Amino acid sequence: MSKAIDTIERTLEYAQFIDNLQKFHSRKGTTLQSEPILGGQKLDLYKIYNAVMDAGGFDQLGWEEETVWGKVWVPPDELRGPNAHRASTLAGKTFKKKCTGNSK
Repeated sequence: MSKAIDTIERTLEYAQFIDNLQKFHSRKGTTLQSEPILGGQKLDLYKIYNAVMDAGGFDQLGWEEETVWGKVWVPPDELRGPNAHRASTLAGKTFKKKCTGNSK
């Protein structure tokens, strides 16, 4: 297996963001993959977060719900427990139901 390319700039701001994000997920009982891999590269969640915020935000991000908007975020069941980041739960069943109108 090849190793993922790491282009993340590990600044103090990055470290603080990841620490706060991990604490948030710990409080919610959800699992955080702080350096997910896509296309053989580690994703910089701090850079992605800033890009989303610069574009106006996204109302389905639990982190933003609580830290920016002051709302209480209740994570969907598919984001909890040991199966949280398996392929069968990616994008979330709740999200899929909203987009397709299916109740399955």
